[in-house]
Amino acid sequence: MLRSYGKAILDSNIGSTVKLGVTVNPDGKTYFDRFYVCFARLADGWKAGCRKIIALDGCFLKIHNQGEILTAIGRDWNNHIYPVARAVVNVENKDNWTSFLELLEEDLGCSRGDGLTLMSDQHKGLIEAVKDVMPNAEHKQSSKASYPQLFNKIMDKIKSANPNAHKYLMDKNLKTWSRAFFEVDRGCEAIENGFSEFWHVIPAGGNLYEVRSGSEGFTVDEGKRTCSCRMWQLSGLPCVHATKSFPVQMSIVLKAQVADSCRDSTGSEYTRGGYFFRKNVDEEV
Repeated sequence: MLRSYGKAILDSNIGSTVKLGVTVNPDGKTYFDRFYVCFARLADGWKAGCRKIIALDGCFLKIHNQGEILTAIGRDWNNHIYPVARAVVNVENKDNWTSFLELLEEDLGCSRGDGLTLMSDQHKGLIEAVKDVMPNAEHKQSSKASYPQLFNKIMDKIKSANPNAHKYLMDKNLKTWSRAFFEVDRGCEAIENGFSEFWHVIPAGGNLYEVRSGSEGFTVDEGKRTCSCRMWQLSGLPCVHATKSFPVQMSIVLKAQVADSCRDSTGSEYTRGGYFFRKNVDEEV
């Protein structure tokens, strides 16, 4: 039945990837291992119109035969979820994650994870599989602070409340769980922006501005498209401080500059590629 289903997918979705894995025991019986599917148009849409970030996760299937489903989910330029690939497996372990990542690497054209950011939980099998298959990818789990000063402030509070928890966190690789140490220019900060304060903008010469609110202050460089909060570099979109540095009455030229600031790593407009490919995927898949 699975082979017939896989053939039906390939016949109706040219260029897609379907892989069925089985184990043949010494007694001659064949047992199911995994079933991977990645539709070609979804892979093409991700490459052309999504942020270069993939969320990896697995969950139990509540069916008679049980098993688990592994998923790869992307984010479009509106920060909405974008399904990329999935696999049904007999168990979530390093072997199945390795097979999943090898197929995903080929479908997305991300050799060894170059230029890719992966987000996941801390499943040991997945972490080891990422190291083997996509060693060049940035692999992160969770965090909040986007710049070192805020990170240190929060960690000091944790240390005062629970020294053991502080030690546990600091012993881990900070680049895997703290936004203050994530790589920039990946086009996804993966955080809700809850700023609602009033900001005071002070010109500092040229394209530099100091944006302050109470005791907080950040340096915005419009020319380099950076802010010391690092949110502009992380997401590729002007952060709240950058937008406050723009003149209140924007000219047509300045509006064009802001639109140019909202670009992906290839220099194309965020929404243009994302919406175009979402429309095609909806029509043809």
